[in-house]
Amino acid sequence: MGQDLWRHDVPLKLLFTFRSGTSRPSLVSSGNIPVMGASGRIGFSSVSNSSGSALLIGRVGTVGNVTACEPPFWASDNVIVATPKPGLDFRFAYYCLLAQQLHTHASETAQPLLTASSIGELRIDLPPEPEQSRIADFLEAEVPALRRASDLATRQMQLVDERETCLLQEAIAVSDAPYVPIKRMVSRLTSGPRGWGTMLAEAGTPFIRITNIPRRGIDLDLSNLAYVNVPASAERERTRTRSGDVLVSITADIGSVGIVEELGVDGNVSQHVALLRPVVEKCLPRWLAYAIKAPTTNASLTMTSYGGTKVGLGLSDVAETLIPVPSLADQEARVQRVDEAMRWADSMRVALTRRRGLFAERQRALIADAVAGRFDVTTAREVEA
Repeated sequence: MGQDLWRHDVPLKLLFTFRSGTSRPSLVSSGNIPVMGASGRIGFSSVSNSSGSALLIGRVGTVGNVTACEPPFWASDNVIVATPKPGLDFRFAYYCLLAQQLHTHASETAQPLLTASSIGELRIDLPPEPEQSRIADFLEAEVPALRRASDLATRQMQLVDERETCLLQEAIAVSDAPYVPIKRMVSRLTSGPRGWGTMLAEAGTPFIRITNIPRRGIDLDLSNLAYVNVPASAERERTRTRSGDVLVSITADIGSVGIVEELGVDGNVSQHVALLRPVVEKCLPRWLAYAIKAPTTNASLTMTSYGGTKVGLGLSDVAETLIPVPSLADQEARVQRVDEAMRWADSMRVALTRRRGLFAERQRALIADAVAGRFDVTTAREVEA
């Protein structure tokens, strides 16, 4: 179908009525009516503040997210309620808003904010209602298939993570090896000096923080490495990093582990990081890192951290943690197996992340092109059939 009957350059404020959601009544704590926030359902209520079908747009938080809702529901104050006016197919309106990439129109502030007035000024080309319905039918057949494919890639990534975790535990769990406190396997166990976070500089001494310690794997992420400008001192020497040092998060992300290699040498660590220097005649650095990273050890450290008023590990907690210590030859063989498993898992994550990105880009392009009439959806469906 050609675009002879399309209305061009129509402001959205002529096609929708917009209003803000409202705070949930403080006395309401139960019910079966969904309370909708910027990213979807956030609770339930016994009352509704909406009487008809509407499209909810994230105003703050998950800015620009679009959710189609049927009554009854309560629209929270984190959303803008967009109701299509007569002449605008509800399903087409949903895809039309998705095509606008509304998050790109939010205010560029510390907390991005999207307003109804900014949405209302956006303009589209509007087809007649029968064509709106055909476009919506096409997208309702195609978009869910792309979302299922993306969800499958997400599930595959979860399985990769689970496989990696199982292989790590299997490699570290040595039934016939003695279990020894970490303090007997290291020549140094310390944490970073207090107050150095205020000495950040453009250049100087590398300063390794929790953000550099990976949640998966043990290779430090130094892409956002910070620096401090500090003079020579006992504190500088006490926490100076060497190749093979093992770093453990002792506050946020309890038990995350990283190992110092060439780029992290001769730096210092923050007060939230424990530095362990293994005695290599007893314990290989990568073995120590993987032994701490293993699920059973990590779970033990996490449980230990939940004491008192603040979540965190003391150095004594780390020191007393037991790890298996097989022979050096056995350590090396098991480390090689884990390294191979980690490399495979990393490559799969890269491939699956790229696949999800392609599905998302395909979905964005398909929706944008369909609602703009850049191809005939009837012909496209016939070609696919």
